[in-house]
Amino acid sequence: NYTYAAPGTYNVTFTAQSDIGCGSSVSFPVVVNTIPVAAFASDVVCANTATSFTDQSTDGSGAIDTWNWDVLNDGSVDYTTQNPQHTFTAGGTYNVALTVESSTGCASPQIVNTVDVNYIPVPDFTSDSVCVGLPTTLTDASVVTNSTIATWNWQYGDGNTGTGTPT
Repeated sequence: NYTYAAPGTYNVTFTAQSDIGCGSSVSFPVVVNTIPVAAFASDVVCANTATSFTDQSTDGSGAIDTWNWDVLNDGSVDYTTQNPQHTFTAGGTYNVALTVESSTGCASPQIVNTVDVNYIPVPDFTSDSVCVGLPTTLTDASVVTNSTIATWNWQYGDGNTGTGTPT
């Protein structure tokens, strides 16, 4: 085995000699290809929304023709398309790995990126007793992890709507 330090075409000569002194040589070109570099980006999403992974790998010698994605801590889901989508069912931080291979058979080292998936708000509210013609107090009891609720949209059930926190 021999390891080349740089890509290129090398003229390799091999000489064989017998124990009685007879020998001959043969030369062949050996093409040493560049290894591709795996890279990707992902969009910022909320749980239960498809996350798009965008391949940003650079090819070495030959075009990239194989992608091996692994969503490591979400059931070890694997994808082999260039730009897959994956739906995370819960908010949190996930590890996604990518290895690419060129048409010349050279594979990149595996890279692992973290993907932050935002938590989904859990809407909830309480109300006091409701009497026709009198104001009803609606109290927001919603929660969201690692964030705050920014907008409220209400449908009161009688065709009327409202926005903002109830008063």
